Amino acid sequence: MNLNLPILHELSKCKSILLAGAGGGFDVFAGLPIYFELEKRGLDVHLANLSFSDIAGLNDGEQLTDTLVGVSADLEIFTDYFPEYYLSQWFLAERNEYITIWCFEKTGARPLIKNYRVLVEHLGIDAILLVDGGIDSLMFGDEPEPGTMLEDSLSILAVDELRILKFRGLACLGLGIEHEVGYAHLFENIAQLTKDNGFKGVSALSKTMPCYVKVMNGQ
Repeated sequence: MNLNLPILHELSKCKSILLAGAGGGFDVFAGLPIYFELEKRGLDVHLANLSFSDIAGLNDGEQLTDTLVGVSADLEIFTDYFPEYYLSQWFLAERNEYITIWCFEKTGARPLIKNYRVLVEHLGIDAILLVDGGIDSLMFGDEPEPGTMLEDSLSILAVDELRILKFRGLACLGLGIEHEVGYAHLFENIAQLTKDNGFKGVSALSKTMPCYVKVMNGQ
């Protein structure tokens, strides 16, 4: 059984896809099932994240701008919090793959837009799928319980500016994990997105799927 992504037919027309954690922290990890599913289908996929780590203080890494750095498993770090680095280590240890995770420093909207444009040109990206480890990115902001949506909103704003791309989208993984969100308002928002032709559909992730097994077992 494969991950039945509703947007797969659109992404299959793209040459280079960027999966980017929208809200920072460990959001990029939530995109791994999609990453492996797209990779299995022969698509060129890259990983990025809005980073809460001190990337400005790095002495190495692939630095494209002052606030955009690619990190990999051979990076020398001196901090206990670095999700992107841990992910690159996991790829090397579990899959023997040496990959780069691109880190956007937490900045304002204009620097983030600039950094996305730089990375798009650097990697030849023609599709970006933002990934939210949760669902507060679907909040409009006027709900009584909107959750922590600031970082997600900045990422959505930045990617929305990239009109030259073939595809721009948002995937939310983890319905029910955020207790600070009002779910009645969430479903109202989904209904509005559906009415506006902005909702592409849903896909269930099960333990029997190869993309799930790869994440859990490193296969």
